[in-house]
Parts: sequence; C-alpha cells; structure tokens
Amino acid sequence: MEQIEKALREFSRQIPIVFTYRDRESTDLDWQLETKSESKESGARIQTAEYLHLPSAVRLRITCAHTCEYGAQEWRAELIAGEDTEIFGNIHWEFGIGGNNGRLIGNYGDSVHEFAEYEAELSRGPVSHEAADGRPTHVYFPYYRLETNEQKLIAVLNWQGTWFAKFVQKAACVEFTGGQLNVNTRLFRGEVFCLPAVLFLPYTEDPVNTWRHFYMERCMPPVRGKRISPLLGIFNGSCEGLNEAVIDRLYGAYEKAGIDYDFWWFDAGWGTDGTGCGNKSGKWYHGLNTEMNLEAFPHGLASLGRKLKESGRDFLLWFEPELIRTPPEDFDALFAGHPDLKRKWILGVYQYEWCGITLTAQMLDLGDRDCRDWLVKRVTDVMSEAGATIYRQDFNIPPAEVWKNCDASDRRGMTENRYCSGLLEFY
Repeated sequence: MEQIEKALREFSRQIPIVFTYRDRESTDLDWQLETKSESKESGARIQTAEYLHLPSAVRLRITCAHTCEYGAQEWRAELIAGEDTEIFGNIHWEFGIGGNNGRLIGNYGDSVHEFAEYEAELSRGPVSHEAADGRPTHVYFPYYRLETNEQKLIAVLNWQGTWFAKFVQKAACVEFTGGQLNVNTRLFRGEVFCLPAVLFLPYTEDPVNTWRHFYMERCMPPVRGKRISPLLGIFNGSCEGLNEAVIDRLYGAYEKAGIDYDFWWFDAGWGTDGTGCGNKSGKWYHGLNTEMNLEAFPHGLASLGRKLKESGRDFLLWFEPELIRTPPEDFDALFAGHPDLKRKWILGVYQYEWCGITLTAQMLDLGDRDCRDWLVKRVTDVMSEAGATIYRQDFNIPPAEVWKNCDASDRRGMTENRYCSGLLEFY
C-alpha cells in the first residue's frame, strides 16, 4: 500500500479528489490548507483536514481513519459551499495503488449473474463498472480485490445510489477512480455534497477471512453487549390474507411442532392501503407500510410481540419506508387522511411490471429533514407498539430515474446526493 500510505503521510499536500470546475480539472494548486488535526479513537488514527478551493470558495473536509491492527484506511469527504458556485462536474476519488501486473477480482451483483466471481487482467485493458439504475449491488458489488506484483488489497466503494469505478494499469501503479455517477451541479450557499466512502484493507493469502475479521471487529455493532451470532428465523408464511387469527394459528402450529427458533420474521402484509385503517385490496403492494392495518389486526401485533418476548425470542418486522404504494386514484384520500404527510415530500412516481401486475410506488424524499423525522417517528411507533426488536428495510424499485427527473440541468446528481446522505442519517 505504498502509494496510499504516501497519501496518508502527505495529507496536507496530496488531495485524492478530482473534479472539473468551470470546465477545468482541479489541481493541487487550487487548494489552500485551512486546518489539520489528528486524534485516536477505538484503535484507529483519525486524520482530518479542511481545505479551501480558491476558485469557488468551497471547503473540502476530508478524513482518513487508519486502523493500525489491520492496516485499513477509510476515507470520507464532503464539499461545503461558502457561497453559490458555478458548476462542478464528475466529482470523484483518485488513488494510485503501487505495482504492475494488476489483477482485479470481484463478484457480480444479484441480477443476471447472481454473485458469480470474475477476474480481469488489467494489462489487457481498463475495467469500468457502473450502477446506473441506483441499486448499488444489482449488477456489480463495489467490493474488489486488487493484486499487483507489490501488494494485495481489498478496495470498497460505499454509496447507496448510482456509482462508477474504474481501474487502469499505469506505468508503476494501478489508478483507481470512483464516485457518484453523472454529477454535474452547482452548489448553493451552505449546501453540502458528500462523496462515497472508500476503504482499503491489505491482505496476504486469505482475503475472505481478512475481510470477515475486520468487518466483525470494526463494523458490526454489538447487540445487548455481545457480538451478533448466527440466528435461526421462521417466517409468517405469506404476505397476503393475514390477520390476527391467522397469525395466532401459525404461532400455535410452530409451538405444537416443537420448532425452536431465535426470531419471528414478519414480512409485508400488515400495512394499510393509505386511505383508512384497513387495506381494501389485501395486497402488500398497495399501501402505506408504516401504518398498521387495524381492520386485520385490531390490537396491532402487540400480542405476538409479547409472546415472543416471554419465550426469549426476537421479533423482526418488515418495512419499505422510502416508498408509498397507494394507487394514484386514491391520492386525495391518502393526503386527506394524513395531514402530516406533505405532498412536497413525494419525489416522484415509479411504475413497473411485476408478475403480470403493474405496481406503482411513490418515492419519499429522504433528503428532506422533516420527511425523515416523520418517517422515523412512524417506524419507531410501529416497532414500539408491536414489541418488534429487529428492523428490516426493503426497497423494491430502481430509484435513479426518479432522482434524475427531479434535477435541473445545472443540478444533476444533487437530489440523489441529498437523498443518500439523508438515508444514512435516517439510520
């Protein structure tokens, strides 16, 4: 990791972030170092620096957390506008990984190739990947193993929307670039643009277990003071036609059969259609899935939650909080029945075919703080009233089209950036 270590040592003089401003590519000469600090936190050395971009008066805050035990580096950065700017284009990271004979190893996503592994010799040409529809692991996983004649490392690009990554073999290093896809935007005074996080983790012979140990030690939060262990769950059997009587019978059947399990997985099928306290169609894909269907469950799910708690089991409850699935013809009833739900929070509507059915989804704006606060309260209220202890979040549309349709020509990428940053704050 020689060149990355150099970037860490020369933090005040080498900035691994590139973009265009006024159609000119940024250089080190555009920046003025403002502040620099270093601290230690939970076994990591944290370096933070702030720079002023002289042509735009934008401030760059960049942080590198170096976990000494694993040799890992996690990079984060954000641009903060001091005043209205002109257009920034193609904001991305750029790193050099020392060595020749670069070999890239990774996995396809969960669509066509279903997680199959691939390898590419970079001497034969560059490798470029994109997540163009906004589902970040649909086509490719942005988790890579990069091996040269000098080093081996895991490289991760962490973003919740569209992204690109490119690997090019240069004369003495592999150039790795990556960031949010298709950014071309001006920034308004006080606005923040967040870059995807980047992680580098060196390994020797066993990348899988190197990553596993690092992830368990540094990324997995303890639950009830202990590390998460494998759990056995059971499912409520269906996402349609559910009510209190059906759930009671299912619970009794599992008990009678003597099936031992750690948690109950209650997926979709408990929400309203958004027009009242029930769900007229009975379909999971029609409704407001942050609101309990009190016609089917007059007492909510509290009874099931109590039984699971008394038996020492956890209760997993499904949500799809970013979407509302009330049919468009029922919109007036939706907003009339929910005066705290603002129409301006609906970013857009996405329709798609699923199993011969046309599904409609209204996407909420997680980039709006008031919308996030509204969602957090609804989710936590449902969880608390049900006695649910495990939160499951689902998301079943490609969001890029909705984000794109919200952007003006001089603000491409900002709706997505605010949304993805807001999603992390939601968590």
